Amino acid sequence: VITIGGTQPDPAHLLAYLVSYRSTFDFHETCVERIYKDLWECLRPHELEVQGKFRRRGGIAINPVRFTSNLGR
Repeated sequence: VITIGGTQPDPAHLLAYLVSYRSTFDFHETCVERIYKDLWECLRPHELEVQGKFRRRGGIAINPVRFTSNLGR
């Protein structure tokens, strides 16, 4: 889940970018952090939240979240 406050990316480009992560073998947390940083650098939004909702592996749910501090959490 990606929440962007400010300039919105082109949906087709964002989808292509996210689909490119299918071929990576990085940890879930690393992928979420990289997506956050790339979107932050590209769009410079005033708010940004990236949530990774991944399927369970070994019975452990890993759902990392990265967000700007001004989202009121």
